[in-house]
Amino acid sequence: MLKIIAIIAAVLVFFAVSLRVRFNSEASAPVQVLVAGADLPACTILSERLVGIRTMPRREIQQDAIYILTNSDMKMVSGLVSAVSIPKCRETSIIGSV
Repeated sequence: MLKIIAIIAAVLVFFAVSLRVRFNSEASAPVQVLVAGADLPACTILSERLVGIRTMPRREIQQDAIYILTNSDMKMVSGLVSAVSIPKCRETSIIGSV
């Protein structure tokens, strides 16, 4: 009976460690996000010249950041409005279009 409990415990520990390793590798994977090219006050109408792309580990990115998957994603920013003031080189938050 003790052997069975020990085997079950070992299997559970193995799966817990496996999930933790997978989570850590996904969280540290680099992704590209949209960042402010200069200090932007709240309610700024964005354009391609006001923003840039920065590669960051996924775990360091704010929840409402805009991910850049292709170069054409930069064009979709034009006309959108920043929800809050955004310091230079920080991820960009958007509330909607004008």
